[in-house]
Amino acid sequence: KGRIGAEWNSGCQEMAGLVEKLRHLNPFIKIASWVFDLLAKDFSEDRFLWAQNTDKIIDKFFMTDGDTASKLERAVVLRQGVLDCHKVGEPRREWKADVLFLGYPYRDRVPFAQGLVRHFKDRFLIVQDGVRGEDLYDLMASVKVVVGPEFPSRAGYYSNRIYVVTGCGGCFCAPMVPGMETEGWPPGLHFETYGDNHIETIEALIADEGRRKRVA
Repeated sequence: KGRIGAEWNSGCQEMAGLVEKLRHLNPFIKIASWVFDLLAKDFSEDRFLWAQNTDKIIDKFFMTDGDTASKLERAVVLRQGVLDCHKVGEPRREWKADVLFLGYPYRDRVPFAQGLVRHFKDRFLIVQDGVRGEDLYDLMASVKVVVGPEFPSRAGYYSNRIYVVTGCGGCFCAPMVPGMETEGWPPGLHFETYGDNHIETIEALIADEGRRKRVA
């Protein structure tokens, strides 16, 4: 992710030293970094400072945070995209669930995930890590709805889940983030957005197989 070292700022110092060595070896070398994380200052001042410093020492800075990219000189938005492999998913018993949360609950994601656990109980599944490649198609075929967290999100920054889930045939439901529609993600076409009550929206999708298939 372009992060070197235990802390964002120390990582930037280490990167600066590495860049200097590389340029000394080859003055024509082009150096880029690609960071998938949210770098907004109000989310993490350390990350934003790291991004500012990194932007000064490399040739191109790719990131998924569109808002922060607009504040930097060498930054370009590059989304993560989908898998290279393609298959028809096969449901697996161990993953059977109505609702899936894909990823790690942390900070403001914790109460969101806790609310889903309380409501859906044994109909709810969390897969934090370890599912990659063709297995993702089987995971999507095993659940009815995959939910996207409301945190973190900013205008111009949204989760890679939308590419992973829709690219592997899943029905994705997530908050609408400013900038998504201009990049080809109008609500109701390839994914659903939460209404006034996200639990009711998810339950409606679970109950309507035809709607889920249209979205997926």
